[in-house]
Amino acid sequence: MAECNFNPICEDIRNTDPDFPPGISSAVFISEGMKLLGTVFMADGKGPHPTVILLHGFPGNENNFDIAQTLRRAGYNTVFFHYRGIWGSPGKFSFSNCIEDTANVVREIQSLPEDNQYRIDSRNIIIAGHSMGGFCAMIAGAQFPGIKKIAFLAGFNFGYFSKLMLKNEEFASITKQSISETENYIGTFETNNLYDEMINNREEWDIIKHIPQYSGKNILLVGSKSDSVSPLVYHHIPLVNSFKEAGITFTDRILDSGHSFSSKRIELQKIFIDWINKD
Repeated sequence: MAECNFNPICEDIRNTDPDFPPGISSAVFISEGMKLLGTVFMADGKGPHPTVILLHGFPGNENNFDIAQTLRRAGYNTVFFHYRGIWGSPGKFSFSNCIEDTANVVREIQSLPEDNQYRIDSRNIIIAGHSMGGFCAMIAGAQFPGIKKIAFLAGFNFGYFSKLMLKNEEFASITKQSISETENYIGTFETNNLYDEMINNREEWDIIKHIPQYSGKNILLVGSKSDSVSPLVYHHIPLVNSFKEAGITFTDRILDSGHSFSSKRIELQKIFIDWINKD
């Protein structure tokens, strides 16, 4: 657990280490032979520092860099990257590739030597994501026993929602329209391929299926009342109920905002810092 004697949400670091000051560095991760363009926010001090892998959504207009900056002031590193085929990372975009890219970045970070250039504690990795990134965080958190903290921020449960799309033509139509609007400026995928991918993987991609694998982990679920992308009723509440039924301890928060928490960014950071500092 990182410790500081000031409020990292609204105060700057009082004294920095002249030899190991806080910083930011570009980074390149490798996934299936392709480069993933990334950024590392490095905390003050030699470290090594506990590190958050912060995953953006689809397409990723909200990067949550305010959370990354606050985490850095609080003594945590943050790793951020772009999935294949999006925002400059080469390759073809797909939801399957996002899951695979996340897992490959986790493995790469866990394999870093103790004296790595980013001052990352490879044995203390936290994973957090927004929207689609929340989905990828939960899937990775289920895959890696060594990851003990996972945050699902306005997360999208692909599997659960895909089952609903099969029953509701309106849901399917809205989803295809949303994807096609992104296709116009990302351009490394086809709408129907992403839709079919969701349907074909609806069982494995239902986070609820993986509930037993979260036992003993520190889970944060943050939803938003006016979220029209990941509505609470489909993506948050069923997950909350499943955790309760399984008897798994978790932190549940609902903010009075929209999908990107644009009106509650400070409150979101408070929730995140309080949560991450818990053992």
